[in-house]
Amino acid sequence: LWNVIEEALEFYTESKKTLWAEVNAEELEDESKRLMKVTKNCAKEVRWSKAYQGIDKTNKDFLNTVPLVSALHHPSMRLRHWGYLAKATGKAFTPPPEDPHLLMSGILDLELHKFTADVEEICDQALKEEKMEKQLEQLEGFWTNVDWLMDPYQGDETVPLLKMGEDEFEALENDQLVIQGMLASRYLAQ
Repeated sequence: LWNVIEEALEFYTESKKTLWAEVNAEELEDESKRLMKVTKNCAKEVRWSKAYQGIDKTNKDFLNTVPLVSALHHPSMRLRHWGYLAKATGKAFTPPPEDPHLLMSGILDLELHKFTADVEEICDQALKEEKMEKQLEQLEGFWTNVDWLMDPYQGDETVPLLKMGEDEFEALENDQLVIQGMLASRYLAQ
């Protein structure tokens, strides 16, 4: 048991020293699962001890944190989302976009496993907002390059009517549906 505890604590200490930008969540998850398995393979006679229960809890907490770390590592996370995370955890920290030298310990100290639902909600919001940003960029790129045509209204040259080609008209109908979907989003405010 003491060897398992020493190995696990060494892994967690090394993980905390990793730069946030260099975190590999898959490797963390694999090693965390291995440590859980090694801990579970300890003799049944020691499972009552506080040492076993402590390392078991630490392993579970870390294993529950790794998917959250992976989600937070997504490029859709903006500075505002890190602000939401600080508010949700109640802990002040310098977010990764402002601190390129941030270590994993800065994120692990937030005890993300205690705020799983909040972290997942923030990451989901970031993904959906990024999707909307990309859609808006595509729409803007398309519609700024559309050639508009003018025809006189019933032969009167002073009253021009705007029109567009058939393809653009179909695109307009599709894009209107996309915009309506965005307007229904609960993340519209951003």
